[in-house]
Amino acid sequence: MDATRGGLPVDVLHVYQEATATMRVDLCSLVPMVNAGGPELDRAETVTVFNDLCLLAPSALVGAPIAWRSIDAHRTEGTFTNGPLTVRAELVFDQDHQLVDFVSDDRFRAGTDGRPSRPEQWSTPIRGRGTVDGTQVVTDGDGRWRGPEGDFTYLEFHLDEIAYDVTTPGAVELVRPERVVPSSVMLGDGSAATTGLRP
Repeated sequence: MDATRGGLPVDVLHVYQEATATMRVDLCSLVPMVNAGGPELDRAETVTVFNDLCLLAPSALVGAPIAWRSIDAHRTEGTFTNGPLTVRAELVFDQDHQLVDFVSDDRFRAGTDGRPSRPEQWSTPIRGRGTVDGTQVVTDGDGRWRGPEGDFTYLEFHLDEIAYDVTTPGAVELVRPERVVPSSVMLGDGSAATTGLRP
């Protein structure tokens, strides 16, 4: 990611490979600002991968190592395992069985140095859907922390376009999936729901 801080260019390289995450941030491509890694970041970014599967690539849920547990008519819990890491999230659906939120307690909120510092509930409420290149996708949403001081939205996103390239070398691959499960989710009222996105 290319960004700016105080008018100066900032380079951000965030990598998740084989269930290991790192983040490096350099000012003017020279001065290191953040060089983060470790078990907490690995766990946090495993949650991010699970979230991305649900919001941006729901067809990839087919065959992913996820165990589903119904909570009630509008909520289900997914337990996602990638290599040595297992994370959980609650998926929230509306009356039309469209995914409207993804909530997890398995992330650590980062401090100012970019290193994970404390566990805090994290969610990505969805604010809009649309059709991009003939495919229905999530187009608008938030990244939100729910801490003792209340909700904090640190990210608002809008998707203009999306491209899928599963042949790119180095693309994220799940580590040794152990079982195949369907992408549909059974809700507490006996109905089935998907992530709400249809190819």
